[in-house]
Amino acid sequence: MRTGLEVEQLFVRRRGGRLAVLAVLEDPAGARTREETMPPAHDADGAVVTLARHLARRGDVVGAPRLRVRIERANGDLEDRPDLADRFRRAFDRERSADPA
Repeated sequence: MRTGLEVEQLFVRRRGGRLAVLAVLEDPAGARTREETMPPAHDADGAVVTLARHLARRGDVVGAPRLRVRIERANGDLEDRPDLADRFRRAFDRERSADPA
């Protein structure tokens, strides 16, 4: 049984010359919320890892087992990036295991 939020999707896109990441989070009842952040990163890899560490520290996010990461291209097309989903999960798990609480 799930007890916290899971990260379902991440959308990485440029906004105002910076990278923005829209995270879709799902609670145990299935309700979804969306949160947009602008992590201090210059590439998609850095943005995803920064967000993973941030969410791991929050305490209400428990993981991302079904995560899908998509990059928005200049023409509006979305490109699936399973490699970034793997990077997110590894960074999230590393941060959670480093937490002494």
